[in-house]
Amino acid sequence: MTDLAILLKLRFSNFLRLNELKHGGDKKLKNRIIGSIVAYVFVALMLEFYLVALCVSLAAIGSATLILPTVYAISSMAILMFSIFRAGGVIYEHASFDILIPMPLKKSAIVAERFLSMYFEELAFSALFMVTAFVVTALSLSSAITPIFVAIFIIATITLPVLPLTLSTIFGSIIAAISARLKHKSLVKTIISLIFVLAVMALSFSSGYIDDEVSAEIFQTISAAISQFFVAAAFGNALYGEPLLFLLIVLGEMVLLTAVILVIGKFFVKICSAMRESCANMSFKKTAIKQNSTFKAFLKLNLKQYFSSSVYVTNTIIGPILLLAASILSIFFGGYVTEIFEQTGLSKALVTIIPLWVLTLAPTTTAAISMEGKNFYIMRILPIREKDFYNAKLAVNLVINLPSYVISAILLPIFLKVEWANVPAFILIPLGGLLLATVFGLKLNQKNVNFAWKSEAEIVKSGLPVLLAMLVSFVTVIVAGALVLCLEFSALAAIIFFALAMLVSSFVYRSVLKVPLSTLN
Repeated sequence: MTDLAILLKLRFSNFLRLNELKHGGDKKLKNRIIGSIVAYVFVALMLEFYLVALCVSLAAIGSATLILPTVYAISSMAILMFSIFRAGGVIYEHASFDILIPMPLKKSAIVAERFLSMYFEELAFSALFMVTAFVVTALSLSSAITPIFVAIFIIATITLPVLPLTLSTIFGSIIAAISARLKHKSLVKTIISLIFVLAVMALSFSSGYIDDEVSAEIFQTISAAISQFFVAAAFGNALYGEPLLFLLIVLGEMVLLTAVILVIGKFFVKICSAMRESCANMSFKKTAIKQNSTFKAFLKLNLKQYFSSSVYVTNTIIGPILLLAASILSIFFGGYVTEIFEQTGLSKALVTIIPLWVLTLAPTTTAAISMEGKNFYIMRILPIREKDFYNAKLAVNLVINLPSYVISAILLPIFLKVEWANVPAFILIPLGGLLLATVFGLKLNQKNVNFAWKSEAEIVKSGLPVLLAMLVSFVTVIVAGALVLCLEFSALAAIIFFALAMLVSSFVYRSVLKVPLSTLN
């Protein structure tokens, strides 16, 4: 058995933690694992629902030939965005470094095994979406389904995650190599990651335009813009008679992947060792000793912990940055948005759904307790109040999100020319949602705390509290939107929503404070 086969067998012996579920004796752990699996299935079904709606809509307007290329492009971009910060942590995982390096294993096999672990995870979701798109296409264009069509579809589905994951691996390796020997490793990784993700978003938004004449043209314009991605366009052409270019691209992806694995394998030990080093070139200088309250000391500690993790920051701060950018852009494009609402007759208070969604989608509190990791025992033995510990965790999310909220609450009503009756909606609805998401996120983390993580991405990007927080955000947005649409007086809708949010938040907050730190495990 090859080195790669051995490593893959060990990796997937506990796929989805099924081995722990089958043989473990901890009932609480079993319930947590079952809950995680259920949450993943729920998220997959929810995404599947939206995907079916998109595919059916494209078929209904006569754009069935664009269904598969569109889904291919969307899946590729989603894999790239979700793996771009995770890949580096998975490839250069520290937890098993001391165990694997002394073994007689090829370093390229270690890199390949870690890459394939990400590949199979992403393939599970992308294959589900591609099969759905294939079924809708087959029902709409039954005459176009030929053996070559099916063969190209299978090749595309199997290889879809390769390019985005390869690019993510290259990006993660570059960041790791650059920051490995710098004094402030985490700060450098965070800054580079943020610049990259904002650049990708800017390119995505500039890749096409939307014609607002009729809904069919909007769908066609969006689909055409997505299909302009080079690989997706080649895939679309391959399906309907021109497969050579796409097959060459697939071959090129395999060559690139092989080269990346071999190169990383050559420098794998050096990069991992450098990442584990700490800077000692700092002379100690005695300064005045400052005394802070327990809450303030914990707040500083948690903010330092937050900004020391590039994965944590990039997963939670992109939303506030985008909200800030949208608020500033309203200065220049507010008149255009105003015209759209005047033509449709909808209330401008619906704009508040955007900051509400952004501020509730990814609260920092969903991973705040779990981020303590194996050092949490220190918190258990310190003579501190649980209230100060929990309040500091809550305050971090408010510190990160409040600046963009305040700026949006000021700029959006002014430059969208909102009537005075609608102004309370821009203030109360996002604020109520932010406070609700903050305390709910911490409660979810309390119920599903994980101190045994190997990579920060486990708890920050794919933890059960993160998935459940997305569901809470979805319900919150639906409730707020329904109130604004049903009540003609948007100020009343805002007051009712804010009152409900405060009522639920206060109840959840009191339940959070009742949980002793000693019971979290």
